[in-house]
Amino acid sequence: KLLSHQCAIEKHIRDRQSSLFSLDRSVLLYDLTNTHFEGVCRDNPKAKHGKNKQKRNDCRQVVVGMVFDGSGFELGHKVFEGNQSDSKSLVEMIQTLDACTGVRKDSAHSKPIVIVDGGIASRENLKILKENGFSYLVNDSRRGRIRYEKEFSDEKGFEQVTNREEKTPVLVRVLTEEREEDQPERVVLCRSDARGEKERAIMSNAEARFLKDLEKLSQRVQKGVLVDKKKVERSLGRIQSKHTRIQRYYEVEVVGEQRAGKVVWKRKDEDIQRASNLHGCYVLRTDINTLTSVELWRLYITLTRAEDGFQALKRDLGLRPNRHQKEDRVDGHIFITVLAYQLMCYICRLLEEQGDRRDWETIRRVLRTHCFTTIILPTRNGTVYRIRKAATPEECQAQIYRTLGIDWKSLPITKQKFHRRETSAKLNTQK
Repeated sequence: KLLSHQCAIEKHIRDRQSSLFSLDRSVLLYDLTNTHFEGVCRDNPKAKHGKNKQKRNDCRQVVVGMVFDGSGFELGHKVFEGNQSDSKSLVEMIQTLDACTGVRKDSAHSKPIVIVDGGIASRENLKILKENGFSYLVNDSRRGRIRYEKEFSDEKGFEQVTNREEKTPVLVRVLTEEREEDQPERVVLCRSDARGEKERAIMSNAEARFLKDLEKLSQRVQKGVLVDKKKVERSLGRIQSKHTRIQRYYEVEVVGEQRAGKVVWKRKDEDIQRASNLHGCYVLRTDINTLTSVELWRLYITLTRAEDGFQALKRDLGLRPNRHQKEDRVDGHIFITVLAYQLMCYICRLLEEQGDRRDWETIRRVLRTHCFTTIILPTRNGTVYRIRKAATPEECQAQIYRTLGIDWKSLPITKQKFHRRETSAKLNTQK
């Protein structure tokens, strides 16, 4: 029943959010996630095998595309087939994007800005966004940053993002270049030491796993378990396809004619060093010419709120596991999870406006120990009173209730009266 009114409910929630809070709906964040199933899901045509972010490629899944505003509130969502390409999903989401914004799109100064990640930011998608009256701010692919290797190596021209005293510094630099359509596009070069350390750790772990698999294959060949050269090459191909991130930095050869003698490999040190020099560097692209490089970077970082939203859906709100099999029940399960996320955002926003900036996980941990208590009062005449009421909260819990405008003393109280014999029978029944 909820699912049949999804569009009306989401519109109502968007309107209520606008009336309750001062929200900027000129910035839209669009991202995708997936949720997989343990079962076969024959009754769900959307459940298909696809690239799974949790490496569960053995399970069928559906892809969920969601639109957020700059404050992290969900504005609309759509459930796609499990093998849906990230880049192709944007075409189907254009109508949702139009419905989510109340900003007029008839002038360059009032264009809503759509922020997307690199997997969605194809040239065709950027053209579609512009044709539908949107501006864009996107993250270029990792391989795209090699074009700006010289600019990244030049320390001059970079500006440090301010008001990040407790965090690792971020340096930004803006360039302007002409595209094929002869339209100017601004490019923001960004450098972060923290991001660089993370990339180097990922690369190091990937390299260790790749070398481990190569060593296993080499031992199988040396022991004579695998001797046919074609079979060895097929095994090598599977290893290389499994380790796409690192395999291009190694030259691997199967020595032998018909029979494989051994497997040898050589590390491309210069290529790896060149890639390592770009760790922590990333490129943003936009058609917005009214903002500085620092402002564009801060605007792009709001995309992390979409990622935080997905994490909350998966970790706290029950998006996974999805044990339904039929399409409407799967979609309904996802929609109820989204409604729970809206309520969570509402609570966090109310607290934030009162100066409490703790995240949802912290709030939930503080309130977890406040619960209802059952008091059993036996009397001499055999009558037993059973009273169930909320326990007295600690001060840290009471403060949250006061901030949210909740009077915990008005929480419901249930009172029941039994004779002792009836109480024993009731307790045995409950057992």
